[in-house]
Amino acid sequence: MNLTQTTTTDAPSPAEQAAVFPQEATDHAEEVTEPKQISLPRALLLAPFRPAWVAERTTHLPLKRAWLGHWFSAVSTFVVIGLLLLWANWPTLGPNHITKAVQATQRELALLISQLARFPIESTLAVIGVIALVEVGHLALALNLMSWGARDEPLRNTFGFALRQTWLSGARISIAIMIIGGPLAAIEYENQTWSAAYTGPKPPEDLVLPARPVISRNDPGFAKAMADHKAAVDAYFRIYEPVVTARREWSARRPWLLKVPYAIGVPLGFMTSLWFLWALVRSMGATRNVPPIAHERRCIECGYNLHTIAMESRCPECGKPVVESLGPKVHPGTPWQHHPPGGVLRTWWQCAVDVVRGPGAFGRTLRVRESTTAHRRFFAIALVAISLVAETALLLTVGLLSFPREALRDPELLAIVPCATGCLCVGGAVLFACAAATLVGLTQSFTYGRNLLPTAMQTACYLGGFLVLWSIIGAALIIGLVWLGESNSLDAVAQRIGIPADMLGLLYFGTPNLICAGFFIHRLAVATGATRYANK
Repeated sequence: MNLTQTTTTDAPSPAEQAAVFPQEATDHAEEVTEPKQISLPRALLLAPFRPAWVAERTTHLPLKRAWLGHWFSAVSTFVVIGLLLLWANWPTLGPNHITKAVQATQRELALLISQLARFPIESTLAVIGVIALVEVGHLALALNLMSWGARDEPLRNTFGFALRQTWLSGARISIAIMIIGGPLAAIEYENQTWSAAYTGPKPPEDLVLPARPVISRNDPGFAKAMADHKAAVDAYFRIYEPVVTARREWSARRPWLLKVPYAIGVPLGFMTSLWFLWALVRSMGATRNVPPIAHERRCIECGYNLHTIAMESRCPECGKPVVESLGPKVHPGTPWQHHPPGGVLRTWWQCAVDVVRGPGAFGRTLRVRESTTAHRRFFAIALVAISLVAETALLLTVGLLSFPREALRDPELLAIVPCATGCLCVGGAVLFACAAATLVGLTQSFTYGRNLLPTAMQTACYLGGFLVLWSIIGAALIIGLVWLGESNSLDAVAQRIGIPADMLGLLYFGTPNLICAGFFIHRLAVATGATRYANK
């Protein structure tokens, strides 16, 4: 089945399309001129800061060049990491910092080359494995997110655009490393400076913890050897314990930030990952001037070719009036796109309920050939709600737990846990919605010979209301699981049934979530399938 070309000999001419679809003809006539394309170096430079702008101006960038840019970004990332490590350890290099840094780099390179020469086959396989893992990861990410910016176009164009933007996103990795590693390197720099200022007692350079003697218990000298070993260990700790005590007292006087650098690094890591995903999604969903494809005019019920059938007639195959397949009121768009006087929240709720209650009828309202971003705004509201549900569930869960109440008074944990929870839930919702849309869209595209990724993504976004409900169910399950664990009810039930408590907890939490995932994909498939013969 060829999905790259859908034009047939029976397809209507542009004049015929304008007669049947006057609004579409107007839309195509008003298309703006395609933005001027930019070079690869400029794209790599601006991609971290203006993702959509760069994506609009790299639609014709050859994939080979984008791939080269991707590996240039990878090399740049290693350079950035090396510079950050050098900065963090600068105080320990002492005088002649640059000379010592060059010597240390030469030693590391010499060690690497010696290992490559000593184990050539293993080293070659390791390098090939790392390169393959990087490439497979980029392909998987492009495949996952390709539905976000899909248009009514050949599938290969959709995937090519997604892969190009995924490769160009490598420029953002260096920025992400600098955002995360910069503060951590500065903290480590200050920590090294603080350590260099230590003037307390230090252990002798030749002080080594005595090793346990290798001797059989049946050996006559076993008792004496163990007694001598114990005496040597005691002597070691008599020398070492004052040093440890002094260092502990000195360390306690350090600033708070030097004691818990992860309180900065972990939140920065999660927020930077979310920023990276946002920038990638922005580039995937950039505006593109896609040439319209001339499709056969089909009955939306059975797919019969209506090219020669009059508008006032009925479909010869199923009897459905032709006007219901080709008329001006077909696929009018969702209520969210029209914003009726009921208000934003009321319209949002109406769409969220309609797509769950009647996915087939909802799918027949979606516009397949028209580029729209309304569904993304709908999904953004759902993501805010999911984040609020996650944070509320976190507070309730902490209230039920007995052991972490004192620990959560630490400011570093208060900085890490809420940030990590919100970022994981929002990022997980985006990736799941895109993955489900890609799975269903590709399956039905190959089945019906038409790119249905655009409507699959629209439907997945409008199912954001169900994702909010799913997050509430998941939060209730987590709170219930914590309560069962704190009251020892879970262990009691597990013993009564005869299965491990961990397995019971997994079944308790996993089964409803699998049901929700299956329901989501089913609703998505039904609504997407309803657009397989769409003429608008």
